[in-house]
Amino acid sequence: MSKITAAVFACFAIAMCNTDCGGGGSGGGGGSSTTSSSYEPSPEMKALLDKVEQARKGVAVDFNGDGVAEFQRTVADDGTVTVEVTDPDENLIYISTTHPNGDTELAYDSNGDGYADIEIHGTYEANREVRLEDRDGDHYPEWRTTLDFDVAAGQVHGTVEYDENGSGEYAVVETFTEPMVQSVGEPPIPSPLDPCLNDVRPASGYPMLGPGGAQISTSFDPLNSDGNCTADQAAKLANALDCAFNRAATCLYDVNRRLSENVMKFLVKGEAFDISCGIPAGCSDIAFTYPCAPNRKCIAPDTRQRINFNPDFIASDGDIELCDDVLHEVLHLAGERAGPNHDDGVDAVYSCARYCAGCSHSGKGAPENSSVDCDRCADNVDRKKACGYKEELKDGDCDSSTPPGVCHSGLACISGPCLACESIVTKSCDGSDLGESKFGCCLACPVDCDQAIDFYCARQPAPYLANTCSNPPPFCR
Repeated sequence: MSKITAAVFACFAIAMCNTDCGGGGSGGGGGSSTTSSSYEPSPEMKALLDKVEQARKGVAVDFNGDGVAEFQRTVADDGTVTVEVTDPDENLIYISTTHPNGDTELAYDSNGDGYADIEIHGTYEANREVRLEDRDGDHYPEWRTTLDFDVAAGQVHGTVEYDENGSGEYAVVETFTEPMVQSVGEPPIPSPLDPCLNDVRPASGYPMLGPGGAQISTSFDPLNSDGNCTADQAAKLANALDCAFNRAATCLYDVNRRLSENVMKFLVKGEAFDISCGIPAGCSDIAFTYPCAPNRKCIAPDTRQRINFNPDFIASDGDIELCDDVLHEVLHLAGERAGPNHDDGVDAVYSCARYCAGCSHSGKGAPENSSVDCDRCADNVDRKKACGYKEELKDGDCDSSTPPGVCHSGLACISGPCLACESIVTKSCDGSDLGESKFGCCLACPVDCDQAIDFYCARQPAPYLANTCSNPPPFCR
């Protein structure tokens, strides 16, 4: 992968709609400019929005509250907008550029080593997004995913490729077609087969202004069923958005800085989006996000991004669960598409939302232990270990970490080498390997040097293996 610097960009970023994404509100919506007073931003949200305004003016701001200004937005004479983010050690870790022609670029360095782990190309004319990933840390993007958006059909056509030896020749691993719509709950199937996806779009509503550019289509009819939200539903969603944006700035920054900065960039951009309550009664879907494509076109008749909620879940969810649902959709809204395990509820979007909403254990794929969600959300080894980790013994070759002379047979063999070892490997709380290994114990010695064995596996008590997965992860303490 390329060095991550302000001067050199190897790749481009997720493209999102402009402020009005072509004009107008949700299809048939808009209505009066009357606003509701039933939402009052929390002190935390007011402070966050003050920082957003400063960032729009080009002032470096501290969104995550660690006392160090990490987010800097600049606008060039030609209109090019650049966002740069540094970590607490002042390493440049995130660069996003939006050009006047609509093309965008993003590069992210998860561990501060100076190289991008993820680079994303988004092109306006081609309506395409190309994502390069270095998953093994060798500074070469061995994975390439290309997404082509068909807005008229409401679909995304994807190709996943892998370059096994770094030759630049990528082989196709998988092709797929999926709805542009992103969901929390049951995944959508292509319209018109899914009656829950064929939602009722709001008509004749009054937009209640929520935080972060949200325009919540609201009706004053308490029994409203025309796709608008009731005043009570709108107020609950506005407060959940308040929670979601604040948790994205703080909790999410500590575990997955790329997703956190995507949301902060979205806030600073000031892109209006719509919220409706039109998923039909009886559907098991909690919410759908209707995104815009890289060419800023949205799924008709929407003319800007929209989140549509299921009123049943707004009524039944508690504050933490609703914050979880909304943060999940905000991550989609800010450009993060579903991961390979999204439909199982175990990808980063699901896990980050549950963890940062308040250590929720509800919904699809939710583990009993929030350390698992924290691990799945975290974007590098150090942050995963902060969530919790466990050590396990694994048969392996003896290596340079093996102590010398651990085998003995009196004077005949004072100090002999171990021939077979068990290594201690470090795993995250969901069982995935973190790539760390060290000497654990000795399994076998030479036949003439095996009367006594230091670090003999049969004598090693299990408690010497670390396991912090039973401890609450940082945000749950």
